[in-house]
Amino acid sequence: MERKFKKALVTGGAGFIGSYLSKLLVSKGIKVTVIDNYTLGKNSNLKEIEKKITLVEGDILDDSIEKYFDDVDVVFHAAALVGVNMVSKEPIKVLDQNISGTRKILNICRKKNILHIFISSSEVYGNTVKMPVSENDTTSPVSPYGLSKIVGETYCHSFKKKYKTNSIIVRLFNVYGPKQDPTGYSWAVPSFIARIKRNKPCIVHGTGEQTRDFTFVNDTVQGIYLAATKGKYDEAYNLGTGIETSIKDVALLMLKKMNKPSTNIQNTRDRNFQITRRVAQISKAKKELGFKSKVKLSDGLDKTIQYFNNL
Repeated sequence: MERKFKKALVTGGAGFIGSYLSKLLVSKGIKVTVIDNYTLGKNSNLKEIEKKITLVEGDILDDSIEKYFDDVDVVFHAAALVGVNMVSKEPIKVLDQNISGTRKILNICRKKNILHIFISSSEVYGNTVKMPVSENDTTSPVSPYGLSKIVGETYCHSFKKKYKTNSIIVRLFNVYGPKQDPTGYSWAVPSFIARIKRNKPCIVHGTGEQTRDFTFVNDTVQGIYLAATKGKYDEAYNLGTGIETSIKDVALLMLKKMNKPSTNIQNTRDRNFQITRRVAQISKAKKELGFKSKVKLSDGLDKTIQYFNNL
């Protein structure tokens, strides 16, 4: 039976994924409260819906936020410190804040009997040998960010066992799309676009043969919503396309779309915490949620390039 929500709260709702999710919830007629401390979030991400939501500037670790959870049916916990650069420079801060934040949100959901949707990541799988990777496969994160997410998932299971708190976990795979920040956090797609527009080569770490499951942001947030309305409590769901694409191939495709020579690629040393392969097994999400990624990579890149061209 599909769950219905009247009021939702999104932590990190001014961020890239959180803002798209907030917009989707508003379109469903749900009253939305967004809490964001603007470490990574931006007011501009919520401009289209700013008059339709309650926007709270605050940190989820601050006790003052608890009052905003009154009468909320579901909490989407998207707030997190994320990005290769952030993780490399401040690994302890990433671990501390992400884990403490999840524990804080779970405690509030426990006290107020609220459904908790934990936005996790494919980073929890690490360099898993088996591909595509399924929800039942071993988790072995190699980065502090991935570790913070698997600890968060463990908290969800523990709270369910001890306090009967209901959580649903979604593991996101390489989300991209318009509004993603091209500076500072090493997202491949927007950073490629930004460099190509400045007539600079795409920076590809390592050989570029490492693969990812690039998922358009609209598909991702639709999957998160489906998990909230149809997912089983205390379960995890992969939200990806099931299609494996190399970083080099993405760079080449974008150079072609933006009418630049295919030689405009500069290889540099491998990043810290490099993942060799990553692609999602999505049969569970298809069967239990009715989820299917609809936007093909080529079309999603067109939409993203067009957005940055129009800025």
